[in-house]
Amino acid sequence: MEWEVDMRATLIALCAAVALVGALGSGAWAGDVFSYGGHYYFLTEVLNWVDAEAAAAVEGGHLVTVNDSDEHNWLVSTFTDESYWIGFHRPSGVDYLWASGEPVTFTNWVLDEPTMGEEYYVAMNQHEPGGWNDVGASWMLAGIAEVVPEPSSLLALAGGLLCLGGLVKRRA
Repeated sequence: MEWEVDMRATLIALCAAVALVGALGSGAWAGDVFSYGGHYYFLTEVLNWVDAEAAAAVEGGHLVTVNDSDEHNWLVSTFTDESYWIGFHRPSGVDYLWASGEPVTFTNWVLDEPTMGEEYYVAMNQHEPGGWNDVGASWMLAGIAEVVPEPSSLLALAGGLLCLGGLVKRRA
């Protein structure tokens, strides 16, 4: 039995892989990329909240928006051992909002938080695993970035995966 490489399928698969890398930006994150619910998550470098949000934006995302307890529990089990920035902040000094602009559907403040003082940014894993605390602008933490792939990137990836089936043809 012989195997033959289909060069057209190889080119299509390579293009799909390039599209996936493009969906995640330049790759200037601080470690592994994780996937949950069709979204990608990674840590930024240790920065203040504003710079961590900017780093996530460069990669096509935002600091993480926590939509529900299932996502929160996954984040706590995936990103452990230290405090991290999340995308919750109080830009107007009045109400907390998600950097992504999504509606607030879940919170997990620790006891007596938020204090609503001069602390405008939110860190996770404060005082207890998964607990949220509002903190000041001078804090330096890694941020949990979340990237929601664009539909065109998902189509390119799906096309590349389908092409992998045609990458190698069996010749009798």
